[in-house]
Order: sequence, then C-alpha cells, then structure tokens
Amino acid sequence: MTLTPDVRWIATPEALDAACDQVAHADVIALDTEFYREKTFHPVPALIQFSAGGPAWLIDAQAVECTLRFRQLLSEGPLKLMHASSEDLEVLALWAGVTVAPLVDTQVAQGLLGEDPAIGYQRLVEHWTGQNLPKDETRSDWLQRPLSDAQCLYAALDVVYLVQVWECQREALEGLGRREWLEADCAELVAQAQRSSATDAKWYRRHRQLWRLSPRQIEAYRLLTTWRESEARRRNLPRGWLVNDRVLYGVAERMPENRHQLAEV
Repeated sequence: MTLTPDVRWIATPEALDAACDQVAHADVIALDTEFYREKTFHPVPALIQFSAGGPAWLIDAQAVECTLRFRQLLSEGPLKLMHASSEDLEVLALWAGVTVAPLVDTQVAQGLLGEDPAIGYQRLVEHWTGQNLPKDETRSDWLQRPLSDAQCLYAALDVVYLVQVWECQREALEGLGRREWLEADCAELVAQAQRSSATDAKWYRRHRQLWRLSPRQIEAYRLLTTWRESEARRRNLPRGWLVNDRVLYGVAERMPENRHQLAEV
C-alpha cells in the first residue's frame, strides 16, 4: 500500500521559516520542484517540495518568495537528496537565487550501483521499497490554484520516499566502496549548475552531426546558436520557437551568401 504522507501547504514566508526550523537539524532533506516551461525559455516555478522523512512541505512558489532561512538550508545545511536534478537545480537557482549543496542525486547513485543510469523516480521507488507510485499527474497544470488533492499527493510522494531510497543506496554504495565516486559526481553536478550560463554558450557542441562540418562551418554554427541563446533569453521563449537546431545546422552547412540562398535552407 502506498504511503499517505502528512502534506503541509506553505503560502507565507512565516510558514516557510517555521518549516525550516523543523528540518534544520536533519541529516538529509529530500527536494523536488514542479514548474511550467512549455512556452518560456526560463522555467516558471510552481511548487517546491521538501521533506526530512516526516511531513512533506509544499511551497507555493507563485505566492511565496524564498526566505533567507530557506536559502541557507538549500546552499548549506544538511545533505540534499534529489532525483534527476538538473532541471530542478535550475528552478531552485531561479526561485531562490542559490545553488543547492551539498547534493546527492539518487539517479546518479543508481547508475553507480550498476543499474539503469536514467531510471525514473517511480521505478526507483519500486526497486527499493516495492511501492507503486501514481503517474497520472505527470503532465498536470502546476500553476493552477488551488491544486487538487491528487496533485498534492503526487507532489508529496516525489519527496517522502527519497530518504528511504537513499538509505538503501548509501548502504549498497558503501559496500562497493563507491560512496566517494558519488560525492565526486554530484559535486560536478553542483559545479555545472553554477556555470550554467557558460554551458548554454556551448549548446552547439550537443549536435550529434557536428563532426561532419568543417572548422569554418562549426564556427558559423556556434555563432548562430549563440545568437539564438541570447534572443531566447531576451524574449523568454523556448529555443525551438525562434529557430530549431536543424535549421541552424543547415545554414551553417550551406553557408548561404544571400537571402535567396538562405530561403532554400
């Protein structure tokens, strides 16, 4: 039977600080976020969830600004547990203005145990606890208010099992002598989050067919993706809404010299 968590809603700075007081001395804190990003470049934070193994606190990120206490909890304080953390780190950096640390990503931990390195949260929980979590709110509207009971339950379950999962993973990793590997990999995740703007500037390197281009064409593709990155940020639109990778690659490959040639790309 799936756990029925003690869900507590946070809609004021005072309530957020009171929750911080209750978890300040915990060994670990599980974290997750819900956000909207279908029509924007930057994610729109909707919900921040956290738990230290007891209640699951849900922060209304549309109503509450991050407090100093919670910033300190995120950037210092106990070990933070997250699963597939890259987008969540971006959301928390945007909402709280800090990088989460110290961090353990349970997806990374599972990979170091020789399991699927891209395992989803539901499968991870089932693997370690035998519990089957609901999946029907995955594409939910997290900006609507009030959230439904089903949404609140789904959001809470995203954090309440992480502490238990990590306890199992930690024991297994220590048995294999791989705990330090995980610490190094997760420290690199934190470092990547801190230099995210530099990573965005290297977006062009992600194209799998880059090796087919000449140095001159690669430089053209780099300049085109840099321009798109700047425009997408300025307009707060998804990259693909301006121009997709396929078109930019085609322009760099053909190197058109006039508008007529450009139109043929």
